[in-house]
Amino acid sequence: MEREATHYEAALYGRATGRMLLPPLDFPAVRLLLPRYSPVQQVETCAIIGGVPSYLELWDDRRPVLENVRRLMLGPGGLFLVDPPYLLGDVLHRPRNYAAILLAVASGRCTPHAIGTATAARPCS
Repeated sequence: MEREATHYEAALYGRATGRMLLPPLDFPAVRLLLPRYSPVQQVETCAIIGGVPSYLELWDDRRPVLENVRRLMLGPGGLFLVDPPYLLGDVLHRPRNYAAILLAVASGRCTPHAIGTATAARPCS
């Protein structure tokens, strides 16, 4: 029966049966997963992806750090394009406000006034 349910043509093939929430790994654990990298590259990688297990699973320590960033995060469908809206919605109560602030900062607005103007936010008192 297991073979029938897990075969690639089966109706339930690839369907999630559960979701496991893992905390980010600490730096010693990240280092173990990147044995080909120098200590500097290990620190760079940990600083970029924060020890997130699913990101580490995709990371290739046979490639330079910058190449992994380009390949996994900046290309079409990259993690930095796909994950932020999900993360904002998962963590924050009003993700639209925070997304507008991030967009304003990414567009070069760096003072509270400029960010507030770009987001139509009212000043806090």
